[in-house]
Amino acid sequence: MKKLNAKDTRNLMNRGGVWYLRYEVCGAKVKASLRTKDLAVAQDKRDALMAKYALRDERRLAQSLLRQLAGIDEELERRAREENPGVQVCMAWQRFVDAPDRRQVGEGQLRNNRRDWEKFLAWLRGHRPDAKYMRQITKQDARGFAGWLLKNCGCNSSYNRAIIHCGYVFKVLRRCDDDLINPFEGIAARRQDDSRTRQPFTRDELHALFHCGNREFARLVALGFYTALRLGSALKVRWEDISDGYLHARHDKTGADATIRIPQALRKFLDEVPEAERRGLMFPGFQASTNHRLRSCFQALGIQTSEEYTSLNGKKRRGALKGFHSLRHTAVTMALEKGASQAAVQRLAGHATLAMQEHYSHLGADVAGDVAELLGEF
Repeated sequence: MKKLNAKDTRNLMNRGGVWYLRYEVCGAKVKASLRTKDLAVAQDKRDALMAKYALRDERRLAQSLLRQLAGIDEELERRAREENPGVQVCMAWQRFVDAPDRRQVGEGQLRNNRRDWEKFLAWLRGHRPDAKYMRQITKQDARGFAGWLLKNCGCNSSYNRAIIHCGYVFKVLRRCDDDLINPFEGIAARRQDDSRTRQPFTRDELHALFHCGNREFARLVALGFYTALRLGSALKVRWEDISDGYLHARHDKTGADATIRIPQALRKFLDEVPEAERRGLMFPGFQASTNHRLRSCFQALGIQTSEEYTSLNGKKRRGALKGFHSLRHTAVTMALEKGASQAAVQRLAGHATLAMQEHYSHLGADVAGDVAELLGEF
C-alpha cells in the first residue's frame, strides 16, 4: 500500500473535507472533485488524472503546432509566389527561344511557332487582360482559345498546329517552373481532311510545266521537283551555291541540310542559262509578287491551283489545291513508287526534326542525288 505523504498536496484543494483537483496546462484549466476525504486516495486519483490530462494536452498542443506550421508554410509559399510570380506573358516567347533544351528547328518553323503564339497572346489580351504572368493562365483559357480557333481557322491543320505550338511553349517553360501548368494538355486535335491536302501533279502536268515557254519558271519548277525544296528555300538559291556538280542548300523550315548531287535532268535546265549570266540569285524574276506570278503561270497551263471548300466556321473559302509545294508531294510519291527507301526520301525532302536528321546523317548528298535520278525526265 502506498505510504501517505501528508505534505504532498500539489494541485489538491480541500473544501468541506472533500479533496478537489486543480490543474492547468497550456492554458487549459481543470477543476474536478475527487469524491474522497482520504488524502492518500486523493493523491492516487490526482496522479492518474494528471497523467491523462497531460497526455491529452500534449496531443492538443502538438496538433496546434502542426496547424501553425502548416499555416506558416502556406504563408511562406504565398509570399514566395508574390516575390517570384514566374515568367511574364510578354517575356515568355524570348524565354522559350533561349531555353537550352528547346527542340532546335529551322527559321521557317520558328516563324510559324511565333505566329501561332502571337495569335494566342492577341486572344489573351482581349479575354484575359488581367493575366500578366504565365502561371495565371488556366485550362479554361486554353479551351476558350481553342473554341475561338474553331470559329476563325480555315482548316483543321491550322487549328491543330496552333494548339501544338502553344502547348509546346508551355511545355518548355514548365521545365524551369514547377508551379506552371500546361493548359493545352488534353485538348484534342481535329482529324485532318485528306481531301484538302496538296495534290501531286500528274505526269502530263509535269511535262507541261517543264516544257512551258517561261524558261525561268520551268527551271524553278525543276529545282523544286528534283531537290524537294520548299518555295522559300528555292528562291534563296544562288548560282554561287553550285560547285563541283553539287548544289549546296538548306531546308529553311527544319534547318536540315539540302545539299544534293545535281541530277542529269536538272542539269539540263541549269545549262540553258549562259555562263555569263550565272551570277547572284538563280530566280530574280520571282522575288517580288511570288505567289501571284506562280499562280498565273500554273493557270496559264490549265492547272487548277485552288478550290472552294467549307471552313470550320461554316463559311465558304478558297483553298490551295496545287502549287509549288505540290512538287514536294509529287517527288516523294514518285520516288517511293520507284523503290527508293524511306530513309533516302527523308534525306532528299529534309527531316522534320534535328534528331531525325542526325539519325540519318550517314545519308549524304550522293544518296539524295540518286533518289533525284530515279525521278527521271519529263
